[in-house]
Amino acid sequence: MTQSHSPSTRWTFWAMLAVLLLASYLRIHDLNAQGLWGDEGWSIWLARGDSLRDLTLTMVADHHGPIYSTLLRAWDGIAGQSVLALRWITVLFSVGSVALIYGLGRAMFTPAAGVGAALAFALMDKQIVLAQEVRDYPMVFFSMIAIAYFYVRWLGQNQGAASSAPTKALRRRGIRVKPASPPTPSPSEMERGSQPGHSPTKASETTPPFSAQRGNGAGGIGVNAPGYAFWFVACSVWGLYLHYYCFMVNLAILLHALITLRDRQAWRHFLALNGLIALAFAPWLP
Repeated sequence: MTQSHSPSTRWTFWAMLAVLLLASYLRIHDLNAQGLWGDEGWSIWLARGDSLRDLTLTMVADHHGPIYSTLLRAWDGIAGQSVLALRWITVLFSVGSVALIYGLGRAMFTPAAGVGAALAFALMDKQIVLAQEVRDYPMVFFSMIAIAYFYVRWLGQNQGAASSAPTKALRRRGIRVKPASPPTPSPSEMERGSQPGHSPTKASETTPPFSAQRGNGAGGIGVNAPGYAFWFVACSVWGLYLHYYCFMVNLAILLHALITLRDRQAWRHFLALNGLIALAFAPWLP
């Protein structure tokens, strides 16, 4: 049996396709019109150094992470040494940020909010300019959005797990807990739902923004599903080795966790994740 997509899903797909095509056009148009400038030349010179060891030592002295220069070095060998080829990597990450910020807006609020955020990001003049330079800034924005996105999804999992913790505790003690029955619609709602052109209220329409249910569509599964936790740690470590500014997102996330997290298990999990991030970044510290 083929599952049909709802009208809201269809319009979101076509809207995001249009936004991504627009973002790609704005970033690719006249990509090779401007010549290299000083900072771009520095990035290329560093990536084409004698060895990765020399590159790493230079980045340590320059107080920058080694990821961008290492990736640009590999891209230089694959795509070629022309200015157009070298700028393509920043275009890819900039367009990827448009898609990722849609996911963040959808996870925190609604699909419409995600489309609006993606469109705003796609049209930002500064983002278009940075996407046409051989610099690490589009990659930094991509990493920051990814860190925030996976934190939001992880938070949704743990909020759902925390809400079901009392039920699990009762079941461990041998007390049977009857699942909650769905609310019975009122006669007026039933009459309205049976009329042509009206449909029953969907759960997604009544779920408040940035809730456990919206953040974790499959229900609260907490630490038993480490996928989002893994990617949160991986993106955070990647971001720190890319540019130290990415730490600002982790700092904002820490402040948010201090305000919102109330479950002890979630707090232990959160502290463990940040401990892994610190441990992975420790070798780069002086």
